Amino acid sequence: MLTNPLKIILSMKKWFFFLLFSVFGFTSFAQSTIVKVSPGSFALGFFDVCYEKKINDFGSLQFSGTIYYNYEELEETAFGIGTGFRFYLTKKEAPRGFYLMPSAGITFGEQSSSIPLGLDLGYQWIWDSKVTIDFSFGPRYFNGLNDDVSDDFDGMAPNAVFGLGYAF
Repeated sequence: MLTNPLKIILSMKKWFFFLLFSVFGFTSFAQSTIVKVSPGSFALGFFDVCYEKKINDFGSLQFSGTIYYNYEELEETAFGIGTGFRFYLTKKEAPRGFYLMPSAGITFGEQSSSIPLGLDLGYQWIWDSKVTIDFSFGPRYFNGLNDDVSDDFDGMAPNAVFGLGYAF
């Protein structure tokens, strides 16, 4: 178990680089690649990093890694990985504009695990400075994989995301 903020940050850093290098291994470098974080998530008990790669004019793949922790004790309580495909719905070329993203992942906790499935509706802005802002919301269904699953890992829940990133 992680017991202090420095260990949590180092653990997150390892997962971020693992995810980033794994994705770079099977994609080519292009102008439409975005790395994002959720800046307010740390206060809510998790840290989320996303990597988005444009694959055509109307779609992109997104990969994410999340560390959940006990806010009072700053201990890691779970981690998750996920992926989703973004269908961009506007005439703007991906990865800009309104999108619909079905997603799936897996979350591993100390005592329970689950498979989250979701469908998000969102909008992503990319400025000339290459700074990005991404906002989405939608339902998330957590299918618990253990008999003694807590409410955090089983059932339906709303999901809202605010991401801040950089496009390169």
